[in-house]
Amino acid sequence: MSTDAFPSGHGRLDAVDVHAEGEPGRVMMGSHLRVEGATMAERLQYCEKHLEGLRRLLLREPRRSVHRSQAGRLARAGAVLRTVAQRELRVRHPVNPDIDEIALVMLYEPAPGGGVSGRNTVVLPNGRADQNAPETWTGSLDRSPCGTGTGARMAALHARGALPPHTDFVHESILGTTFTGRLTGTTAVGPYQAVRPAISGRGWITGFHQYVLDPTDPLAEGYTLGDIWGQ
Repeated sequence: MSTDAFPSGHGRLDAVDVHAEGEPGRVMMGSHLRVEGATMAERLQYCEKHLEGLRRLLLREPRRSVHRSQAGRLARAGAVLRTVAQRELRVRHPVNPDIDEIALVMLYEPAPGGGVSGRNTVVLPNGRADQNAPETWTGSLDRSPCGTGTGARMAALHARGALPPHTDFVHESILGTTFTGRLTGTTAVGPYQAVRPAISGRGWITGFHQYVLDPTDPLAEGYTLGDIWGQ
């Protein structure tokens, strides 16, 4: 594999494990891992070109332990809904034509109590779901209130006249944790009116890790098996 992500002469990477209102994350340490790009799309392209080997190393087994989702009904519903939406709805980003399909599904419901604007979970399906094959109706749930989803929800509500700028929107997760969103103003993306979202929440460090790359390891980039990862 490419070892560009590892400092010269070293086979070790340091990481800090965190979670933001329940959604786990991992922060890789090192100035050599700086992701270049002015936009998130450009940064994604940079990662695909320069850090793909690192992604495989960290996210595949055996370094990553994988567990099946315990929220199966929501994941199944989200997987099927995305398949239907991709078939029925044509989408294209106004300035980035590479974004041309629906990738995620938000399931939401009214606020469960005072002080909360709404409750949701975002489903990331595992590949494409076949409506005639229930075994493909799989996915994972965002444990947090989902920052991306909260921004999208606020934009949709604003477009319907239901959320004015500078108004707090408290979004609750399936764990009961919250993000607070606010539209700070309006702008334009291509020919469309758009909004500027700001989102706040809490995060905690949960651990410190070191990842080692041994040049003699025949499974250096990790592996995926169909029992969990799908075909």
